[in-house]
Amino acid sequence: MAEGEIESAFDVAMRLGCDRDLRSTLARAIEKSQPRDAIALHEVEVDELIDRKRRQDYQAAAALLERVHRLYAACDAESEWTTYLAAVVATHKAKSSLIGILRERGVAKACDTGCRWKSCRAVRRRYLELNPNRGALPCEAGKR
Repeated sequence: MAEGEIESAFDVAMRLGCDRDLRSTLARAIEKSQPRDAIALHEVEVDELIDRKRRQDYQAAAALLERVHRLYAACDAESEWTTYLAAVVATHKAKSSLIGILRERGVAKACDTGCRWKSCRAVRRRYLELNPNRGALPCEAGKR
């Protein structure tokens, strides 16, 4: 794809949506030129993979999260990565297979501190973005 075509494809994908394969191809194509936009596309794919609730999809999500981590690092945004990952772990805390895979691969080591991060406003905000129908982090359930 030429540079102009990539930008047009990204605009269309964000406005109208697209299938997983096209989104993945587009995200990889723009990683160097538009890493923030690639992160956004990859995060959608991570959510879709996790929602399938199959071990092989958890493996694919973990691999993609490693890629997303590298993109955050390239953008000098480690704190945003930690916030995003903490929100993913909080959202899917009950999926022990997923959490195990993330720990196995070293992806979730930043979140191995339990619920200590629950008071972080950025994590809470990110969690609510990922879960608009929920009002509390899983570790806060029943504490109201």
